[in-house]
Amino acid sequence: MRQINFQEVGMENYGPYISPMILTFKNNNLTLITGPNGIGKTMALDSIPFSLYGITSKGAKGDDVVNNTVGKNCKTWVKFQVNTDQFLVTRFHKHSKGGSTVILNKNGVDIKKGQREVSIEIERILCPRKTFMNTLMFGQKVKDFFTDLGDADKKEIFRRILDLDAYTSYYDEAKKMIDKLETGRQEIDKKLAVTNGILSETKMQISILLKQKEEFETNKNERIKTVRKSIDDNIRLLEKWQSAFEDIKEKIIDISEVEKKLNEAQIKLGEVKQFELSCQNELNQKKNKKISEIKEKANDSVQNIKDILQGKLTKLRDQIQAIKDLLVIEDKKIENQKNEIRIKYAEFRSEKINIKNQIQEIKENVLDKDIASCPICKQDVTDEVKADLSKKVNDLSARFNHIVSVEEIELKKVDDILDSISKENSKNCALDVSNINVIIKKEQDDSKNEEDGVKAKLTAMLKLIDEYAKKEEETLVSKCKEDLGTIVQELSALKLQHNEQNDLKTKHNEIERTITNIKNQNKVYEAEIQTIEKQEFDMRQMSANKGKIFEMEHQLEQGAKALTELNKMQDVVEFWKSGFSSTGIPSMLIDEAVPFMNQKVAYYLDLITNGRYIVSFDTMAETKAGEFRDKIAVRVVDTYTRANSRVQLSGGQTRIIDIATILTLGDLQASIQDVKFNILLFDEIFDSLDDENIGYVSKVLSKLKIGRAIYIISHTHQEQVEADEVLAFR
Repeated sequence: MRQINFQEVGMENYGPYISPMILTFKNNNLTLITGPNGIGKTMALDSIPFSLYGITSKGAKGDDVVNNTVGKNCKTWVKFQVNTDQFLVTRFHKHSKGGSTVILNKNGVDIKKGQREVSIEIERILCPRKTFMNTLMFGQKVKDFFTDLGDADKKEIFRRILDLDAYTSYYDEAKKMIDKLETGRQEIDKKLAVTNGILSETKMQISILLKQKEEFETNKNERIKTVRKSIDDNIRLLEKWQSAFEDIKEKIIDISEVEKKLNEAQIKLGEVKQFELSCQNELNQKKNKKISEIKEKANDSVQNIKDILQGKLTKLRDQIQAIKDLLVIEDKKIENQKNEIRIKYAEFRSEKINIKNQIQEIKENVLDKDIASCPICKQDVTDEVKADLSKKVNDLSARFNHIVSVEEIELKKVDDILDSISKENSKNCALDVSNINVIIKKEQDDSKNEEDGVKAKLTAMLKLIDEYAKKEEETLVSKCKEDLGTIVQELSALKLQHNEQNDLKTKHNEIERTITNIKNQNKVYEAEIQTIEKQEFDMRQMSANKGKIFEMEHQLEQGAKALTELNKMQDVVEFWKSGFSSTGIPSMLIDEAVPFMNQKVAYYLDLITNGRYIVSFDTMAETKAGEFRDKIAVRVVDTYTRANSRVQLSGGQTRIIDIATILTLGDLQASIQDVKFNILLFDEIFDSLDDENIGYVSKVLSKLKIGRAIYIISHTHQEQVEADEVLAFR
């Protein structure tokens, strides 16, 4: 038997507890926790399921359990021992060091971390949360206690207590195997369908091949008949070509003499043409020489005219350049005079500014002030000095006006005269250059007329030479044509005769080749007939298809056998699937547990109420329609009032039945799983109970404390509870 001993539970910044608070579990001890409502009695015991599963009996979790004043660093822990192994579960939330996680430690070594991994391991080591809340802890406001649960949740608790998860696994494996067998059967069905299709197609192929063989034999005979007819046609055609061959052979003569005369005529023809070409070349050379001499003289005359013109143009351009150079010199003189005027103007301007500044200084410092002082000696200026200064200002103003008149009239006048001289010089220079350009144009025109005259004479001379050369060439060609006419006539007759003999020879050779081709073609036809006669229909595909049919039929036979075996195996697995389902072996085990539970619940109710209440568990429940279904049912009967359902019972009566039920489920768990827990936790178990029933329950719990640590929360009824220890929360 597995012995599970809870040793302590601790909490810090959890619910109402800020400072660390620890509850220890002492075996053979019944502890009563008292105190006013809202002081945190329930939260203290709820730290156990919260540490183990992350949720309290009332469903609080996460931020719900963190102390509102601190708001962080929530930590709870539970220590327990399983046989010789020591375990510690520590849960953190919003903790500065631990964060928000849970750690499972075994014998001083952290083995699991995180809600999912720790929850799985806690359920394996201890029990699932619903089992814990229905066998070890009874909460005052627990919403999911066994007697109030639905059928599915009741069955789940039974499954956990009776350790039926293995059957669920077996059921799943059987279901997977059935699915796998069904997939295999479908694959075999597909293969059989494909094989039947291939078999039908193969048989059709054999029928097609038999028809093709028959057509092959028919075509073979037709081809031999066609080839023999071609041979007979060639024999008749060969007789005609041989007759024509003999006729042409008689007309062919020796043409060597004709070819000799033809060669001699062609040589004479070449000699005449060569003579004509030689004379034409000599005539062209004389013509070209004369033309070159005349052109050379014409070019010399033209070049002489150009040289004379170039000399005249050079002199005239030199005159133009001299006029322009003289104009530049005059412009430079005028520019120098203008620069002198500008310098004089700058001097006048500087003097004007100086006079203006003196006048302004005298007026600002002396004349414009009622009382003025000398800027140097700092003495007051007298009226006599002011009069002198005023006279000086008038003299300076007169000088200023004089400068302005000279600057605006005299200097401007001189500047205009210089501009007029510059324009006159430019005008005269342009007139001289224009006159010289007129002379240049006349000289160029005269030179062009002389060149045109020379070129006209050259053209006339070339025309006379060309006419003379053409007359000489016509005389030569006429003489050569007479000699060529006789030779060409003789050559034409010889060529005609030679061509006729060549045509005969060509026809002779063509007929000879045709006869040879016909004979060769007949040999090919004979060989083709032998080849056709040897040809046989290819039976390899037929043999392959017959072998394929045998193989397909064998595969169909094997597939049918495999399908039969699969169906048998599927029937077996379906049987075990049904056995492992909730209506199979698990249901049988639950049915077997029902008598044990009925016996235990009767035992506890007899201790508490002297047998007033009868509670029985059943796996069949009657519906409103009067039908019975597979369902966990809890039947209750009050032998005094004859009430026969929970809705007809008072709160106190329901509480007594729930106490008996949780004790019964705990005994069932210990018996089935061979495990013993050392704790029982009851929160406000005495609510709605009268003093007599409280005494009965207290006596029962006192008997059950052997080997256990029992905690009871109650804010009253201290006198009726036979407690070994009382913890008063303030």
